[in-house]
Amino acid sequence: MSKRSKTPFVIGDDHHEIKIYTSRSRGGDLHQVCYYENGQRFRKSFTDLPEAKREARMILGRLAGLRVATRNVTSAEIEALISAQKSLAACGTPLHIAAQEYAEARHLLKSVQLLHAVRRYVEEHDPSTKRKPLAELVKEYVATLRDSALTDHHVATVHSHLKQFERVFSEKFLPDLMPQEIDAWLQGKTNWSSVSRTNVRRALIAFGNWARKRGYLPAERKTVFDAMVNPKLPPTRIEILTPKELQALFAVSIPATTPYLAIAAFAGLRSAEIERLDWKEIQLERGFIEVASEKAKTRSRRLVPISENLAAWLVSCRQASGPVVPYSRVPEAQEFLVGKSKMPWKRNALRHSYISYRLAQMPDTARVALECGNSPDVIFKHYRELVAPAQAAEWFSIFPKGHVPAKPKKAAKKAKPPQPLRLLPAPDAVAPEIVGDTGLDDAEIRRALLG
Repeated sequence: MSKRSKTPFVIGDDHHEIKIYTSRSRGGDLHQVCYYENGQRFRKSFTDLPEAKREARMILGRLAGLRVATRNVTSAEIEALISAQKSLAACGTPLHIAAQEYAEARHLLKSVQLLHAVRRYVEEHDPSTKRKPLAELVKEYVATLRDSALTDHHVATVHSHLKQFERVFSEKFLPDLMPQEIDAWLQGKTNWSSVSRTNVRRALIAFGNWARKRGYLPAERKTVFDAMVNPKLPPTRIEILTPKELQALFAVSIPATTPYLAIAAFAGLRSAEIERLDWKEIQLERGFIEVASEKAKTRSRRLVPISENLAAWLVSCRQASGPVVPYSRVPEAQEFLVGKSKMPWKRNALRHSYISYRLAQMPDTARVALECGNSPDVIFKHYRELVAPAQAAEWFSIFPKGHVPAKPKKAAKKAKPPQPLRLLPAPDAVAPEIVGDTGLDDAEIRRALLG
């Protein structure tokens, strides 16, 4: 147990005293330098007495210097000092600490006004905003997507984008991110196409909007993702197949790939929609394919008409129920057809071909958009006048070998217009001829005819 000396060693002048107390213990002596400054008591501890005395003399000199400096303070400066102390009383910060912090802030901000910088910081770092690690936010967001009506494939794609984002910025909170650093990350992905970067940016914007609604970002401002650079996309190139190229694919197709090929070419369903399609949803007798809302990309149910040639291709392989494609992914069918036909595959060519030929066959943009699950703007912008009506007729005339298309029904003959009423006189009677509707009843007509 240490024992403190009752009589301290004192170093002082007429105005200040610096006291040194020595405590003795088994571990050695401890010397405490004690003094008052601005009404507040301070203590410093030393194991070496000469070092403690040297510190005490330095403190005494500093206090003496402050005393000399205050001798020439004017009354106006004293009033300013009192006013400053009153302003700081609410926050409990000593005047000299506030002055030091202000000087350092001004040095860092240079020409920017301190109050302006503070207001901007408060706007961007709202204390009411909830803060969670980025990994937890991504997990919570993806769980929300899974509970929605989105497809599993879409959710998995978004999750993949966000996991890559999370790995790079795992040590940061969402409100602290800057658009410049996210842009730098995306632009650094040189192995990604501009389309891929755009898709990631869209996923991040949706994630940011969700976070703002949940209180993880300030509610009154745009998110950090909205300020990101929007990469320029190259002009969309629409590639389609010619009727001869499609016939070459049918020539090498097998029963397992024919339903996919026919539905994509003559009904224009997306590959993912065909993967989810069940034979029960292909209603040949009623003449349409039902794309249920939970299986459509746009989450909107639609009915796609079955053309005569599509019905001919499906009738021989139709089943009562079950998946239309007996393999896990449509690309397997595409790889098979490409390998057999030796023809390079064009991305989305079957769907693009259907829309192009269908629009030439029936120039009704709104109706084609409804059948394909697209917007009329997209149809009009990308598919208008790609092919001629004669090419469309050739496309929809591709039937299985040996199939004889039904002859178009002859138009019914137009009925002859009703002949005007013509009444003849009785035998041996001479009377004027009355033609048409006279407005007379039978008795009056007889009297007129017979006199």
